[in-house]
Amino acid sequence: MALVDANLGPADEVSVASLLLIHPNGQQKRWRIKTFYQRAPENNMGAVLLRFLEPNDLNGMTLVSINQPAGENYQWLYLPAFRNPKILSESGKSDYVFGSDLTYEDFVPFVLDDYAFETIREENLEGRPAQVIRVTPTAETIKSRAAYDHQLLWVDTERLVLLRADYFDTLGRLFKTSTWSDFYRPDGRHWRARRRAVFSPLRPHWTEMTFEDVQINRNLPVDFFTEENVTSLR
Repeated sequence: MALVDANLGPADEVSVASLLLIHPNGQQKRWRIKTFYQRAPENNMGAVLLRFLEPNDLNGMTLVSINQPAGENYQWLYLPAFRNPKILSESGKSDYVFGSDLTYEDFVPFVLDDYAFETIREENLEGRPAQVIRVTPTAETIKSRAAYDHQLLWVDTERLVLLRADYFDTLGRLFKTSTWSDFYRPDGRHWRARRRAVFSPLRPHWTEMTFEDVQINRNLPVDFFTEENVTSLR
């Protein structure tokens, strides 16, 4: 998992994605988002900035998530119409983001020290060699806010990427599955998926993501995630 974390969490990364939200009644919504990620090498923490590009009524809305030690997380939502950021409470981070299958918690940068890992088995998934790993939060702050009790991860042992993640609630029910596919190396080194699908069987509801542009190690400035910079982004 340390190798996977190093592969999926470089110094920084910028990507653009198109999302298709599919509701049980067949209704569909489309989004475009731009995501910025940066790792703080001195403490192995990270920050994520999610910027809505489409639809027009969400254009410019920005979610910022900055990790703190022991599962503490500073997360706020910037709404251009109000000009002031809204701090998200810990309890609200398990909520779905605007009807998608992604929660605010999904955009919190992953920190290995806040979880326990156990290898369950080895198997092939879609022709790829994989280890199935149980992931359980150990940081009390994460356990109190997370919508899930534990995850099962299918990890590609050669490419060091996630192939699948199953999320289970405290009752042991599967409430979300995420799969990644169509892998390539945008920088010739790090493997990335062009597609991600998220399914919530208890709703039921689907979110399909297509990543159109991935740029790794762009040397984002250290003050990129400050409120002053976020409110001036175009």
